Amino acid sequence: MKTVNGGTGIPGITADEEKLRIYPVPTAGMITLIIPDHYALNNTELFLTDMQGRIYRKVLLVSRTITLDLEGLSQGIYLLRISGSSGIITAKVIRR
Repeated sequence: MKTVNGGTGIPGITADEEKLRIYPVPTAGMITLIIPDHYALNNTELFLTDMQGRIYRKVLLVSRTITLDLEGLSQGIYLLRISGSSGIITAKVIRR
């Protein structure tokens, strides 16, 4: 597994064809995530945290397409971490 810094300061796996897709970013509320096909979903969790590490969402993944509601969160930068048997994927989300 190749690890790189995806701009978050947290290592994650990435390559052009392997990236987690997130839209829209920035968001005013709802975001959609598309998990790469190579990433196994068994025992895989998604965590949404703020920059201090406080967990705001924890979701057990059962699908490659996930919609998250960020409506009740304050404006700012949040980190998404997907962790499972295939490794860790991290990304930044901006809530405006």
